[in-house]
Amino acid sequence: MPQKKGKEKRIKYLLSLPNTFAFYESPFRVVKTLKKLIDLSEETRMVAVVREISKVYEEVVRGDIHEVLSQLENRDSLKGEFVIVVSGLK
Repeated sequence: MPQKKGKEKRIKYLLSLPNTFAFYESPFRVVKTLKKLIDLSEETRMVAVVREISKVYEEVVRGDIHEVLSQLENRDSLKGEFVIVVSGLK
């Protein structure tokens, strides 16, 4: 996912697809990216945010995008590598 230039355009394109999609995101941008997904999506999507995928301290937060965002915003800090999985169109 582009960090700045073209990010919104890429997200709009991915949200228009019927497929589920996944992408890596920096811990510093996870919350901001989830907010952008909410702003650009025409419907509430189910998401899974996976921290440290396939490692000892793997953690998964899943649910509708608003619930997941709320859980992540309430944490003191986010560390590690994150993968965001977004459901396709219904």
